Amino acid sequence: MTRLIPQTRFRSSACQFVAPNRGRISTPDSLVETVKAAVQQIAESSLRPVSAAYCGTLAFQPRVMLGLLTYYYARQIYGSLEIQNLMVRDTAFREMCQNKCPSAGEIQHFRQQNRSIIQTCLTAALLFLAGQKIDAGFITWTNETFIADEAKRRIIMAACVDSMELEDGSWAFSAA
Repeated sequence: MTRLIPQTRFRSSACQFVAPNRGRISTPDSLVETVKAAVQQIAESSLRPVSAAYCGTLAFQPRVMLGLLTYYYARQIYGSLEIQNLMVRDTAFREMCQNKCPSAGEIQHFRQQNRSIIQTCLTAALLFLAGQKIDAGFITWTNETFIADEAKRRIIMAACVDSMELEDGSWAFSAA
C-alpha cells in the first residue's frame, strides 16, 4: 500500500475572508479580492447554510464558508479534513470565531449543498489566476469554457479526496 501525505501550501490567514470590504472592488488585484468580489455577487438567499444551529457563528456563515472553500480550491487544497485543520491552526481566525470551526463533515455538506455557487465563484478565481499567468508570460491566452470545466473538476477532486481520506486523517491508495 502506497501512502500519500498531503502537503499544505497555504500560508495566509482565513481572517481575510471575514474582514469587511472597503467599498466595491473595481479591479481586484489579488486572489483574495477576486474571491471576495465573486462572493459578494451571490445572493444570500441562494446559499444554503451548514447548520441553522451555527448561523450566529462567524466561521459557519455561508458567505465566509463560500469564500474560504473557493480560495482553498483555487489554491489546490481539496481535502475537507485539511481545510478543517488549516482553520483550526489559524489562531487569528479561531479567535474571531470563538474557537468554533466547521468540521470536515460540515465542510463536505456545505460543498454538496452549494456546489454550483462554489463553481461560479471558483471560475472567477481561476480566471483571475489565468490572467496573472498571461501577464507573467507563462501562457498567451485562456479559454473561459476550459476554466469553467477546471472549476468543476476541482470540486469533483475535493469530493474524491474526501472519499479517500480515512477517519484518522491519513490517505491510503493501493498500488495497482
